[in-house]
Amino acid sequence: MRRLLTLAVLASVLFVVAPQALDAQIPNASFETWTTAIPGLASMPTGWTSGYFGISKSSTAHTGSAAVQGLTQDFGLGDILPAAITCWFPTNQRHAKLQGWYQLNSVGNDELVVAFILYNNKFPVAAGESTFVGTGTGYVQFTVNIDQDYISGDAPDTGYVLITSDGPGSAAPHAGT
Repeated sequence: MRRLLTLAVLASVLFVVAPQALDAQIPNASFETWTTAIPGLASMPTGWTSGYFGISKSSTAHTGSAAVQGLTQDFGLGDILPAAITCWFPTNQRHAKLQGWYQLNSVGNDELVVAFILYNNKFPVAAGESTFVGTGTGYVQFTVNIDQDYISGDAPDTGYVLITSDGPGSAAPHAGT
């Protein structure tokens, strides 16, 4: 049976993420729990990973008290690094879509990208990716649909979520998104 996962994503002058899962399969989906990843330098939402650049905790959340905020940064010499956060989680359901909320203030028409991939024994069985644009201060609901036809008939055993920013089209992202 195909099921629905919900992820709330908030993105502001950067992107801020505050997911929550209906099935509670995505660990720490509300981003309420944080762990010190690098003492004195960085903390990460428990169960999620990142390169630690541009990721921080925000109190601007769709629900609850916390969200993940990402900021695309310019490290000089033309090295612009978009913030990205990922999560791997066990699942045994053939999800049809991932839904959530985002808030985005983009620079230069940068986009918020959310990818959702389901695996069985390390091989993809289904995937969906969507890009979202916009500026503003309120939350907007989003949906990432899983392709109508699963790549295989296998039930997934693992799910993967990627949330990042990207430039418009194939362009590089802009610092400040």
